[in-house]
Amino acid sequence: MAHEAGRIVAARTGRPWLMDLRDPWSLLERSGTDDVASPVWYRLARRYERPAVDAAALVVMNSDPARQAMQRAYPAAAKKIIAVMNGFDEYDPPQVTRGPFTVTFAGSIYLDRDPNLLLRPAARAIRSLGATPDQFRIEFIGHADAAALHAMARAQGIVPYVSTRYFVPHGQLGTLLAQAAVLVSLNQDSDLAIPAKVFEYLQYDAWVLALAERGSATELVLRDTGADVVSPKNEEAIEATLRERYVQFAAGTRPTRLAPALPHLSRRAQADRLFDAIELLVSPTAVCEPTEAHPTKA
Repeated sequence: MAHEAGRIVAARTGRPWLMDLRDPWSLLERSGTDDVASPVWYRLARRYERPAVDAAALVVMNSDPARQAMQRAYPAAAKKIIAVMNGFDEYDPPQVTRGPFTVTFAGSIYLDRDPNLLLRPAARAIRSLGATPDQFRIEFIGHADAAALHAMARAQGIVPYVSTRYFVPHGQLGTLLAQAAVLVSLNQDSDLAIPAKVFEYLQYDAWVLALAERGSATELVLRDTGADVVSPKNEEAIEATLRERYVQFAAGTRPTRLAPALPHLSRRAQADRLFDAIELLVSPTAVCEPTEAHPTKA
């Protein structure tokens, strides 16, 4: 078990053991497979999580709400539980020639992701704008049921507007994301987690549209960043956002990337947070302290 392995490592090496919970155990909000979706699974998770947390010198969560939830669950260990998010890589996006107004989702569609929450309001926006398929595009890139997506588009009467691509090489994906006017993060019911694509999107000259509930980890990390964060339950607001962005695009306005104004969300800054915490563990004289996932911006 993890806690026994941690104790063995610490005993044999004399070095602290770090527990990185990219996915939580007892706080798991949704199980991906039926074979572990049971009360027994959660009881076992709680049973083995506590000694693992006790044995760890540092417990790393992947969002600030996840950190806070673990601190509430284990108040005695609160000081050694920190948040280190994914962050975005710092690089210049490809320079491309833009085509039509394109709304792009990149990633797998699985579990709770519901493309209809994008397609229904997009269909209404298209009809109210009188946009043609040459003017308004919706693109899904990644692992998804293409037949199901086209059936959804057919139900909304927008088949000519919707296209799908399976996995593409990383370089090609960068070009496709750079060509998009709007980059979409679909809804998820795991409020403690932040899709990695949210950080990646910040590096592109595109409007970011995240379907997320207020107070979720995704909404909190994007709050006051310039991204459009809309409740997945509010399709009228999603429609209005798409319509507004289309009108701006048609008038010649082009979005600019959000990353330069958000250095605290870079992978470098997140790695520094982890290294500072490790330094505090291994160097008794270190003056650095683990910082919060969302430091106050000047």
